[in-house]
Amino acid sequence: MQMKKVIVLGAGLVGSVMAADLASDPELDVVIADNRADALEKARTLAAPHALKIVQADLGDTAVLKTTIEPFDMVVGALASVRLSKQERTLQIYVSCLKMQSSLTHSQRNTM
Repeated sequence: MQMKKVIVLGAGLVGSVMAADLASDPELDVVIADNRADALEKARTLAAPHALKIVQADLGDTAVLKTTIEPFDMVVGALASVRLSKQERTLQIYVSCLKMQSSLTHSQRNTM
């Protein structure tokens, strides 16, 4: 069985804990993304001894966000709501990803 690829958006207090918890599951390949290098390193330390990959990116930029989340099976949102207009677009993309994931999961169940 292939590992599911999960990305956690945001390496703050909530995102870093979620990423550490997800990284403890041996069936998941977990990545955490944020624009703050120090927060990413703290998240990786928190997840130890489990592997947690990091991506430094400006997730407030819609094009960067779309490119960042594209290869993942699951997207977990834990971004701070600082820039509401950009956050609204981020949430739209996030919801679209969830709908795609749900459709894929449903299709996989129907082919079994």
